[in-house]
Amino acid sequence: SEETINLLGWRIADDDELAGSVALPDVILEPGQSVVFFADNQPGQGELHLPFGLSAGGEMVTLWSPRSEVVDQQSFPKSESNDAFARFPDGQGTLTRCRWASAGLPNGSSCEPVERSGPSSEPFLPYDWPPAWGEPTGPLVLNELALRPDGSGERFVEVYNSSQTDLSLASFRLTLAPLAPSDPLPGPLAGTNPPWPQETLAPGAHLQVPITSEQIGQISATEAFEGSVMLWRNGDSLPLDELQFMYWPVGAQLARQPDATGYAVFCSEASPGAANASCAPLQSRPIGDRLHAIRTPGDFEALAEGGTSVDSQAVKFVIDYGHGGTVHLLRSVEWDLHYTFIRNQVWLQTPLDRCDPAQDSMFNAGWRAFSREEYYCGYAAPAADYECLDSERDFMLGTLVFHPGTGLQTVEFATGDRLSSTQMRRTFFDLMARLPNPTDWALRPQSDPHTDRIRAIEGTVPAVPTDAPFEGIVVQPMNPGVAYGRLAFVPADELDDAAVGYQTIVITDDVPLDIPLLAGLITELPQTPLSHVNILSRNRGTPNLSLRDARNDSRLEPLIGELVRFEVLPSGFTIRAATPEEVDQNGHPGPGPDDVLEPRIDLERHGILQVSDVSLEDLPSVGAKAAQLGELANIDWTGTGACVGRSFAETPSNGIVVPVAYYAEHFEASGAAARLAELRDSAEFRSDPEVRSEGLEEVRDLIGSYPVDDALIEALEDEILSRFGGARLRFRSSSNTEDLPGFSGAGLYQSTSAAVGDPDLAIDDALRDVWASLWFLRAYDEREYFYVDQDLVAMAVLIHPAYLSESANGVGISRNILDGTRGDIYYMNVQLGEASVANPAPGITTEQFLYRWGRDPRVAHLGYSSFSPSQAILDDARAEHVACALRTIHNHFRPLLGADDQWFAMDIEFKFVGDDGQDLVVKQARPYSFGNAEVPADCREF
Repeated sequence: SEETINLLGWRIADDDELAGSVALPDVILEPGQSVVFFADNQPGQGELHLPFGLSAGGEMVTLWSPRSEVVDQQSFPKSESNDAFARFPDGQGTLTRCRWASAGLPNGSSCEPVERSGPSSEPFLPYDWPPAWGEPTGPLVLNELALRPDGSGERFVEVYNSSQTDLSLASFRLTLAPLAPSDPLPGPLAGTNPPWPQETLAPGAHLQVPITSEQIGQISATEAFEGSVMLWRNGDSLPLDELQFMYWPVGAQLARQPDATGYAVFCSEASPGAANASCAPLQSRPIGDRLHAIRTPGDFEALAEGGTSVDSQAVKFVIDYGHGGTVHLLRSVEWDLHYTFIRNQVWLQTPLDRCDPAQDSMFNAGWRAFSREEYYCGYAAPAADYECLDSERDFMLGTLVFHPGTGLQTVEFATGDRLSSTQMRRTFFDLMARLPNPTDWALRPQSDPHTDRIRAIEGTVPAVPTDAPFEGIVVQPMNPGVAYGRLAFVPADELDDAAVGYQTIVITDDVPLDIPLLAGLITELPQTPLSHVNILSRNRGTPNLSLRDARNDSRLEPLIGELVRFEVLPSGFTIRAATPEEVDQNGHPGPGPDDVLEPRIDLERHGILQVSDVSLEDLPSVGAKAAQLGELANIDWTGTGACVGRSFAETPSNGIVVPVAYYAEHFEASGAAARLAELRDSAEFRSDPEVRSEGLEEVRDLIGSYPVDDALIEALEDEILSRFGGARLRFRSSSNTEDLPGFSGAGLYQSTSAAVGDPDLAIDDALRDVWASLWFLRAYDEREYFYVDQDLVAMAVLIHPAYLSESANGVGISRNILDGTRGDIYYMNVQLGEASVANPAPGITTEQFLYRWGRDPRVAHLGYSSFSPSQAILDDARAEHVACALRTIHNHFRPLLGADDQWFAMDIEFKFVGDDGQDLVVKQARPYSFGNAEVPADCREF
């Protein structure tokens, strides 16, 4: 309507009975405004949570006005997972099934993907770049350098008169000097001073100064051909113009384009005495461990190579103001820390082996001292708003970051760095002088204090808010890797029946709930790092990318239906046509047939076991999930450090386990084992997915139709009634083929619910459903692909109470999955209530944040939930609660599962329950796989 409405007095129900309806709260709706209510039967969580739930089987919803008049009544049919029903446009017509949810947003005119973003930070004032920014001031300019010619070339320095008058060259001095990280920038008397070949230079004229091998000798003697050419006005202490260089390609020239004013890049052809317009820029060059400036389009990517971030390309920089302001752009594969470079190259200290515990201890002591001197200006713990004086800093340290999702390029500083506003600005512009595209870059704050510092100088420097890289994302590299196969577009709702496999790279229009074995995956809708399909992709080593409107992308569309080589990189992706020979040679990137995995199995152990009585050692008899949960139940929750004194977490320790022996006996008695053996002897079963699917369905039917042993049912029901009464319970798969070395098995099997005495939730049906899920087609094929011995697979059943009222649920990883070197940063993914984290409905976003130990603030949000777009679901106290529990779990499991794994991390599923929604429950813990990520060999670790 066109009127403001107060919902006080309005009523709603999940039927047409006014007598049982629910009063709506005191909420004001302006014209065109909407409010989201949660039909989750959890009114204790707040006034927007209704005391009823809506059935997936279909239901009616009725709305009454304060005068008890029915003003709206809508019915919806049975719905599939993640279905939404909406009106198009808002408030008009009847409910229509739609694949994309738009909670809290306008529905639009039709069912289509909704563009959603989190709360945007207040933008900074714009900066207007001066038209001539970065151009040499003249009047004499270094225009072209040819210092490393091939056999037939000449060596020269070309200068240009950019003024309107003749210049007497006797007033100027040209110098060539070597550079070294440990030395100050050279002054006017350093190096060699080639003589001018003439006395004056006319306006707009070029002059080539010949350079002899002796004059370039000091530079040629450096390992990296590292040096600087400078022009000086006599008597000045700062150069008129300078070009620093290293790793100069033989036969290339360093030339400004256009003459006198342009940025200097490497060219393949010299143009002595003529305009540089004919310069053919080199696209790339070999580089060593660092550069002083970006001189080819490939330099930035080469410097970023070897970095461990999966969602961006990053290049660390060091500006050595203690030595005159030398800029060093560090190659990631060589330098994991600014400190390592400064220690080894600037201070010339003996390198330390961080893989050696004693040397690592020495390194860390020096690193802490360095961090205090530079980031904290020499103080132990300066206030967050303290700003360093120039006299308190020798170095400015930070990162150049390319965010492929939005194309944003930013200059960023460490969260706790106490650099001042003016130091930020000076550093930014000093860096821009070393980049060919300065106007594409902006400062980006990493903390509230940094935001405040930029506010103090906004309008005088380009800047973007912290959340800028996450707005309007077009491309998301989810799991890097290389795949060969046929590129195909398959709608998500057809994936289950499509003829695709491990030699197919699939483009699909949605984020599917599940995927078969694929060579590669490209979704047109955004994913989250912990989405089910990305976890599967990591476990399998499948390159995974999200790209808006991928099927019509000019790089992909011409290749649909063709054999291709597809690579996902931190900076985006590459794709090209491939030959059948390439696909044959590279089409099975998994393990080889000599690497058969043999799951451990124990068929002797019987009886209904208590979770609290099992541990990781019992995995062969109770499966991975139950063993890990039993290990959780026995953790010492005594915290350390910031976590001392916390009451950490509950676990389903009162659960019970039906060992794998009972599955094996049922599998044999039902005839399923014999039928599977027959099928596996058939070449047609092995080669044809459709035949295999039909055969495995027979196996599952045999398991599902054969009666469960009466003695087992009697013993299990007695145990359940004595422990849980008639409560609804979760029957969860716990296979012995999960979390094997090289094979995760996550998400392959089925869990269900059951209750004693409820014919719709029968105990025997639940057992058979879980047992039979061991032989789903995807589970069988994935085990086959990774050469898991199918004769040794078995299924236990883990049983514990269902949590019917949760204020939030989530997943936490005890390492930054966006950069595996960061063990001091945890990654969290959270959703309101029981809404799915791993498989959110299309159009629904989850809350994502990093928990950063030892940082201020510790919580850094990457995105917000659709159901809470203006504030975090977990406040800082609950975020710390999860982080402390996760740290305890990590410390407990590491010596048991990953003592030698440099990037060991634990993956937990958690919930907040209780009347006030503050009680933390950890319902699962398992090791997290970084898939095919390449772990650096130098023990770089935080």
